[in-house]
Amino acid sequence: MPRLLPHLLLPALPMAALPMAAGAVLACLAGGALAATPQQPQQKQAAGPEWQQVCQDGPRGRFCALTLEERFPENRGGSGRVTVSVRRDADCTSLHVGFDRAIDLTRPVTMQVDGGPAEGFYTGDELNELARAVDSGEAPGGVRPEFAAFWREVAAGSLGDASAAARELVARFARVKNADRLGVACPVADRLLPRLLAARSLRLTFHVDTGRPLEVYHWPALNRREVTIPLERLAAALDALPSAR
Repeated sequence: MPRLLPHLLLPALPMAALPMAAGAVLACLAGGALAATPQQPQQKQAAGPEWQQVCQDGPRGRFCALTLEERFPENRGGSGRVTVSVRRDADCTSLHVGFDRAIDLTRPVTMQVDGGPAEGFYTGDELNELARAVDSGEAPGGVRPEFAAFWREVAAGSLGDASAAARELVARFARVKNADRLGVACPVADRLLPRLLAARSLRLTFHVDTGRPLEVYHWPALNRREVTIPLERLAAALDALPSAR
């Protein structure tokens, strides 16, 4: 099992014993939503934004991935780096982002395809809290309006039965952030991939974690970072991937 958020893993509790929505979130996280970025191929990297192809045997079988490294400027000089991977196995395609330093999980992390709406990432705790609210029928706490709107849809029966609501929770919100990586789970990536293949770029925004205590006159914008991932060659690179079956 890949290294995920340890406090979310409940190996002693059988999946069938979990409430519907909580079980769906747990299965999503345990299934590799935050899987590590595949090891880079050893050959010299091509110049320019070329997607590098690598195939490996993992705990869930063989998978192939396209990986691209992109640098971004630091506001105090120098540059940082993110590694973006589109990973495909026999079951599905998912999206993963690795950082070269810790990010601040208390601040927003978003992605934006071309000029489309910014879509946020959530911690495992936040997704579990929403799942518990759906399973219990009690309105979720917190300040995320999208969670409250989803809960109202479930309460009104607009999404069908409990199983359908649990699947929709994962498909709508399973964009997961961890201290050093992001993961877009397969059901979300299924909806996202057509837009990625037709787009020119994917923009990521996040805040780095400096590891220093906040100063009296702290300005959060100083820690904000933005990186734009070029996507023009993604479709052709994905078509060239060998079958993972």
